[in-house]
Amino acid sequence: MSAAILAACGTNATADRTIALATVPPTATATSAPTDVPATATSAPTAAATSVPSVPPKTITIEPTASPTFTPEQAELERRFRAAVSDAEIAEASEIYDQLTVIDANNRNLVRDEATGRVLVATWTSWNGYDGLVGQETTTTRETWVSIVPEMQNFCKAYTATADVPLTLRLEQLLGLPANNGKNRIVHLWVPAEDLFRPSPDPEITDSVAQLEMPEASAFPSQQDYEFSRDWFNLQRSLSYDAQNGYPWTRLGYTYDWGNLQSEVGLSEFVVWAKTTVKVESVTQNEAYCQP
Repeated sequence: MSAAILAACGTNATADRTIALATVPPTATATSAPTDVPATATSAPTAAATSVPSVPPKTITIEPTASPTFTPEQAELERRFRAAVSDAEIAEASEIYDQLTVIDANNRNLVRDEATGRVLVATWTSWNGYDGLVGQETTTTRETWVSIVPEMQNFCKAYTATADVPLTLRLEQLLGLPANNGKNRIVHLWVPAEDLFRPSPDPEITDSVAQLEMPEASAFPSQQDYEFSRDWFNLQRSLSYDAQNGYPWTRLGYTYDWGNLQSEVGLSEFVVWAKTTVKVESVTQNEAYCQP
């Protein structure tokens, strides 16, 4: 395995990233809302010589929260997405795809900054924090999931939207996201290749296939790199397949396209390490980004 997989993970960098790994986003852990039960009541003082009959405790009935109401169309989208999550939880050898995007000097389809060697990637988001950073460098605060430019744009420019499957829904399907998740802008970032990895047991980015199992520790630049990759992968796996809030993470280097009945293979996907310095190239709204 190439040292480019985790070349940025020296002792200090790994320590920083370990902190990011251990910090689970708020959406990853369900927190039960407190039951709406009043605190212990304090009886008001009674007048002298007045007998106060005992009062039986009140019975408080808490109505269950109503389930979301879906139209038949929305219910079908929800069913298909949940089926994708269930399917993705078990990765099989037959699902390995051997034409993943390769990130190396020989891939002429990559968009590179010749001066810095950085690679141009795209992330789809609803966060507006990038809007004022175009042309500037910034440091990522968490792992950022991306695809390689121009793969997403090529797909959406060629797609003809329909009433049943509008553009945004088709992109949600392509990238393995639930319908109506609110993402509305595509951000292009210049990223050092050494700070990218495949979200897979086999994180190497310089070949075109991701294996089902993690390589031996000897395949990594160091034991520390191996342990960090293993722990990151295991944490993500433990969070990804919740019946209500999970995602169809393939773990095979590509997004799960739950809108394609012929093939679940979407785009090659990568992750940018937390605490990576990137340069924001552009921020574009969905419709403008996908104009033919």
